Amino acid sequence: MVFIEGWNDRQTEASYANLRLASSDGRQHRPFTQGNWSDRSPRWSPDNAHIAWISDRGGKQHIWVRRLDAAQETALDTGAQEPHRLAWSPDGNFVAFTAPVP
Repeated sequence: MVFIEGWNDRQTEASYANLRLASSDGRQHRPFTQGNWSDRSPRWSPDNAHIAWISDRGGKQHIWVRRLDAAQETALDTGAQEPHRLAWSPDGNFVAFTAPVP
């Protein structure tokens, strides 16, 4: 299970959120992402080997993807559009997203 853990920094009056992984019984959990940014909308790949999510790292919303057994995270190029929602293709080869179009 993946869930979002949020917190507020009273000194800077900012809100942040990171992703955490939990066992199916909820007894064990660990950080999946760490940092002063807001991660949201985590989605498991169909084979349960990857998680894709939206994050405002660097000041702009991007889609990030990471394998469960790796530390490297990859930002997907969404062009000038900031993603709002995302979904994996049924075969797990693609990530689709919605974004406002000017």
